[in-house]
Amino acid sequence: MPEARLTSAQSVDLPGLDSLGADSVALFAYEGREPLGGLGDLLDWRLGSRIGQAQSRGHFGGARDDQLLLPGPHRMGASAVFVFGLGPKQALTEGAFAERVAQALTVVAQAGGRRLAVIAPEGPHPEGCPDPQALLLDLANTTNGQIIAKVLSLRVD
Repeated sequence: MPEARLTSAQSVDLPGLDSLGADSVALFAYEGREPLGGLGDLLDWRLGSRIGQAQSRGHFGGARDDQLLLPGPHRMGASAVFVFGLGPKQALTEGAFAERVAQALTVVAQAGGRRLAVIAPEGPHPEGCPDPQALLLDLANTTNGQIIAKVLSLRVD
């Protein structure tokens, strides 16, 4: 697999996105936020604006339980792009964000994802929430149904 290039600011470009080496992407979006910003906008551009179209048609609004599944762009090598709503930016807490990420990891792992690129929304973030970041994770299901996620690389702005 190609080496992920999310470890430096120079990688926040289309070639960096294309070389993630992930079979799945999980993008998180705030409610009612168009455009997505940063890596989210690049991903949407690579997807032919399908996320933005879903937003404008009312199929995805970013509400807490909103989820959108799109086929991944061939150029990226990802077979699936999952978009998860976080709800209103002002209502998001660190605990709620962690819970939503855990739910997303479960959804992706149950769908067969094994190497996941996680893209958080651009800020500003509510107090106590992490700065914008992208993670590359290896996922594994245990025999008792738990998900193990190993961090391969991290980028924090």
